[in-house]
Amino acid sequence: MKYQFFALIFCLCTVFFAEADVNKGTSEVEAWNASALTLINSERYADAAPLLIKSLALDRGLSNQARDLLVQLGTKNAEAMQQLIEQQLNDKQLTKKDELYWNEMLELLHSNDEFPDEDHSLPETSPEYPDGHEALLSIIYKQTGWREEMPPVKVHVDCLIDVEGHVADAQVTRTQNEYLNDAATQLCMKLDTFTPALHHGKPVKAWYQIIVVFPQNYQPKDK
Repeated sequence: MKYQFFALIFCLCTVFFAEADVNKGTSEVEAWNASALTLINSERYADAAPLLIKSLALDRGLSNQARDLLVQLGTKNAEAMQQLIEQQLNDKQLTKKDELYWNEMLELLHSNDEFPDEDHSLPETSPEYPDGHEALLSIIYKQTGWREEMPPVKVHVDCLIDVEGHVADAQVTRTQNEYLNDAATQLCMKLDTFTPALHHGKPVKAWYQIIVVFPQNYQPKDK
């Protein structure tokens, strides 16, 4: 009984510190993105770029905002963006997904000499789920069978919500078990219609992060 008690305490502490690390990472990313935006607006492009790279590297779940800021950087200073892209492509630990992303940015830069001069500011509102985010989490927990007393296995999924509120794409950005990635994306793709994001009063596509939580013994269903 004594060993079971200590095992329970260990599990609870692990969950607590893991969640604390996620929250800390989120705060750092938001601070880096905010600082980068200020630097870009002040035409300090060389100072903004490293902050955006740190943002992308630390938390893939918030990378969409950093990507929007990178587009702003490319729009305002193509030379700085060229150097930044080449630096990233020389990273020997670059994942295939990130390599594809940076090559796409490079092609865009070369095809226009600079990025198109468009409005790349962030939407004024984010997508919303009917009855709120808590209702969304309740649906996810019901689907996965996870309950609060269970140690969680988390899969972070970025969902692209289109102008009609449908989940048009779902990409895993961080996972504690790759075996559950497909189950997480399939679950997200089947979610009900969202209220889409708004920009200048019009519906626009936007990303929405969902953390799908599974119990440790979860067995994905056959497709």
